[in-house]
Amino acid sequence: MKKLTLTIAVLAIAGLSSAALNIQNANFDDDSAWTWGDSNTGWGATSGNAWSSGVGTAFVNTTEGGGYSVVYQSVDLGGGISAGDTVTMSAFVTDVNGAGENTALLKLESLDSSGAVIGGTDIEHVFTASASGATESWDYTIHGDAVGVKVVFGATGGWGGALAGDSSYSFDNIQVVPEPATMGLIGLFGGGMMALRRFRIC
Repeated sequence: MKKLTLTIAVLAIAGLSSAALNIQNANFDDDSAWTWGDSNTGWGATSGNAWSSGVGTAFVNTTEGGGYSVVYQSVDLGGGISAGDTVTMSAFVTDVNGAGENTALLKLESLDSSGAVIGGTDIEHVFTASASGATESWDYTIHGDAVGVKVVFGATGGWGGALAGDSSYSFDNIQVVPEPATMGLIGLFGGGMMALRRFRIC
């Protein structure tokens, strides 16, 4: 029974650690699967554009006075991720021109069976990227009625305001996985089962 309990705990942790949303072309070997250059020009200037370099990096450019420029992909839930789960979205992000005047963003939106956004569209992670590049991540709870999510990244001057200057960001290795806290709870559950078993034996 002790070995069985340990096996169940290990399998649970291993299964969760390998869980991930099935994002197509997450490393940008080409420009497939993503919708590129969706931009807002409502603040008086061409906002920008986005494209894959074809060498494993996506670039998002914005111009001064514009609003935002984003790239996105709609993905069905699966791969061990379900409606109601809290997940962590991450990407390796670099401020290519080092200007630091604007901000990069990561964003997830929950989608219903018709592809419509549910649970709001104003939940995103906006941050200042570094010129040397770093992995940026944030947590998001998928709506309980969702069947998919829209994975979004890009550049913005902040919703509701114009960009302070030109900017260029690169993105790589987009991932959506269960949040670390969830994995920790599974580990505690397995450890608790083992402790309880030992207590009963004594």
